[in-house]
Amino acid sequence: MPATVAEPMNRAEFYLCLARAFLAPSAESHRAMANYLADDLQQIARESGYPIAQEIAKFRAAIAAVPDHLTLLRAYSKLFLAPPAAVALNAGLYLDGAVMGRATLALEQCYREAGLERAGDFHDLPD
Repeated sequence: MPATVAEPMNRAEFYLCLARAFLAPSAESHRAMANYLADDLQQIARESGYPIAQEIAKFRAAIAAVPDHLTLLRAYSKLFLAPPAAVALNAGLYLDGAVMGRATLALEQCYREAGLERAGDFHDLPD
């Protein structure tokens, strides 16, 4: 694949990998995070030119300290679900300070221009 095509694909794969890691944890996803995520991110980051070796090392240490998926689920719930949620998952809140602000609308436009559509059963924000 030509470098001009490979680079955006690598970056898309990197962010898709991260997005999946932010889904609510299950026993299967905890196992995947503990056994494969750091290696996958490291390889994709290297291919994409992201200098994140230190961050991946920190992630390896942090996930090794999580004994099971229930521990991870409790931490996830505390951060993202229990009111008041400590962390918002929508980038628009950080970029615009609002839900469905200019950054989110621009992201939707980028999706449309790339020929991507939201699945009918996807009921979350695009960011």
